[in-house]
Amino acid sequence: MTHGYVRGAAFVMIGSVWLHHHVVFSLVRQVDLRLILVNTVVLLLASVLPFPTAVVASAWRLGEQSYRSVALALFALISLALSASYGWLCTTLRSRPNLLRDIASTAFLAGERRRVLVAVVALVITISVGLIAPLAGPVLVAATPVFYLATLSTRTLPASVEGRGE
Repeated sequence: MTHGYVRGAAFVMIGSVWLHHHVVFSLVRQVDLRLILVNTVVLLLASVLPFPTAVVASAWRLGEQSYRSVALALFALISLALSASYGWLCTTLRSRPNLLRDIASTAFLAGERRRVLVAVVALVITISVGLIAPLAGPVLVAATPVFYLATLSTRTLPASVEGRGE
């Protein structure tokens, strides 16, 4: 039953990545090689997320607590890397304002970096708690994508994103 929560968290995490990726790239006027490479890392880590999800499902079927703990730690670690790579993407764009449609978007990107920091800290705590109490792990893992979605409101979007309708 618990692995269903992790599958749901993975689905929401991938959906959140897609949404945030769309928002960030709607701010971009042009790309350079560094941005393409950083973006490739983000997409790679998003594509890897189903693997630890399957590991968690297998660990719960086996029923061994040590398997569950390690599986949840793996899932949280990949989620951590994904969150950090999104922060890297925002930092890369913020440091290259010439790539942006509007210089005012740097404030939005700075806010995204702060949200990533909160998520990274939460995922480090999740890994620690998950190793000790694997039943608490899925709840904490699910909290990260919910946090990302809940804190991305239309008030935080740059005007250039809200009015585009693309």
